[in-house]
Order: sequence, then structure tokens, then C-alpha cells
Amino acid sequence: MIDAGVEMSVVIFFIAFIGAFSICRNLLVLLLNLEIMTLAISFIFALSSYYVDDVHGQSYVLFIITLAAVESAIGLAILVKYSKVNAMSLNKFTSLKG
Repeated sequence: MIDAGVEMSVVIFFIAFIGAFSICRNLLVLLLNLEIMTLAISFIFALSSYYVDDVHGQSYVLFIITLAAVESAIGLAILVKYSKVNAMSLNKFTSLKG
């Protein structure tokens, strides 16, 4: 069971990795792919903690999911802020200079 889960997580991670760093430079797609990569890694942690019967791995998964939610909230806030000026492309993000 754990082998199939790890293989599935690795495949999902690399699909999201290819999607995040492909030619498509849309910010929303990049954020979604980063979220999928984070969830694939946390699934591997959950499987390994279940396999060794350790609760610390599962608590680490909750921490990772919390950080992923915060990352998504901040990313979507930036996306909403700059979608009003049609800066959905990463090439147009020069106005982020403080």
C-alpha cells in the first residue's frame, strides 16, 4: 500500500513541478502547482508516519497544510491586488518594487 501511495505522490509532484516551471507564466497556475507540490509532499509524510506508527509525522503534515493555506492566502491576495492592473503574467510583475 505504501509503495503505490509514494509512487502516486512522486508522479503528482513531478507533474506539478513541470507545470510550475513550464513555458506558461500565469501566476494563478504557478500558485496552484506549488500547492499541489506541497500537498504531494505532505501525503508522503502522512504515509511514512502511518507506516512507522509515529504521530509526529502526522502533526508535521498538519503544520505543512497550515503553511500551504497561508501561502495560498498571501498569493491570492497578491493576485487580487495586481489583477486590477492586468498583471496576471509573471513577466509584467515589475511593479512589485517597494
